[in-house]
Amino acid sequence: MNSKERVRCAIERKQPDRVPFIVRWPGVVAPESRCDQLVCQSDLLATCAEMFGSALPDDAGEDSVSMMPLLRGGRIPVRDHIVHHSFEGKFAVRKGRWKLLLCPGSGGWTYRDAEAAAAGLPSVQLYDLQEDPAEQNNLQAEHPEKVRDLLTLLEKMVAEGRSTPGPLRTNDVPVDLWKTPKAPDLTKGL
Repeated sequence: MNSKERVRCAIERKQPDRVPFIVRWPGVVAPESRCDQLVCQSDLLATCAEMFGSALPDDAGEDSVSMMPLLRGGRIPVRDHIVHHSFEGKFAVRKGRWKLLLCPGSGGWTYRDAEAAAAGLPSVQLYDLQEDPAEQNNLQAEHPEKVRDLLTLLEKMVAEGRSTPGPLRTNDVPVDLWKTPKAPDLTKGL
C-alpha cells in the first residue's frame, strides 16, 4: 500500500486516531486551547450527560467516558484505550502508543483483506504510533508480548460487554473478533 492509499484510508488505519474535535464553548473551553488526549466519538454521550447534570444508567454508554475534565482544561487522561470497529466489522484496539489491528488490510475501503492476504501480509498488525504515526512499520513479529497484551484487553472488553467500569453486560449479538469467513451451509435445502 502506498502512502496516498494510506492517507485516503478512513476506517482502521491512521484517521480514527487523529480526527480533529473542535469545540467552541465560551466560559468553559479556553480559546485557542489544544488537547492531545485520547478521546472517542462515543465519549460524546457521557460528556453530554455530565453537561446536563445527568448520570448514565449502567446499561447505557458502556464505552463512553466524559470529556468534560479535558474541555475544562484538565491534562489528566480520561481514558487509556479505545476500541475501533470498521464498517467491515474489523476490530482494532489502541492503548497508549500502541495500536493493534486484527486484519491484514486496512479494515476498510483502501486495501481489502483479500488483497492484503494474497500479498502475504500477516493477519495481525501492530504499530507504535509514537514512532510511526503513518503506520508504515508493522511490529507484530518484533513485539508478540504487546500483541498478546492488546488482544487480551480487547477480549476482556468483549467478554465484559463494556470498556468502562460498571456491571458486566451481554453483547447484543455474538462477537467474532477475527471475522473469519464462514463456509456456506451446503446442507440447506436437502
